[in-house]
Amino acid sequence: MGDIIMATVSVEEIEKYLVDFYELEPEQVSLLLVEMKSSIVKIIKELGKSIDNGDYKSIGTGSHSLKGTLLNFGLVESADISSRIDSEARAGVPVQLLKELFDELQAGLVPLTGDVDD
Repeated sequence: MGDIIMATVSVEEIEKYLVDFYELEPEQVSLLLVEMKSSIVKIIKELGKSIDNGDYKSIGTGSHSLKGTLLNFGLVESADISSRIDSEARAGVPVQLLKELFDELQAGLVPLTGDVDD
């Protein structure tokens, strides 16, 4: 596996994307960001547990779900990492390598999600 270099997400860029793409008002964006954070944190926690348990099927399902959620908010780079976790899990790569990808993904999302404790 190659090294992953992922930029950290910017809440301001997400807000701009939501206003531009979905034509939302600032108040709508604020509410949507709260829901988004909650959804992403929930998926990240479940995905982390699946990786810790070596549950490849759940890793694939969780990373696929996370990818879709991230794409809905314009986080293409993060979604690409999530997609890579999905495809690597389906290929049966060692869990440690999946964990490395997951840690990188999670670190890039911290400005949005805060620190996600298991």
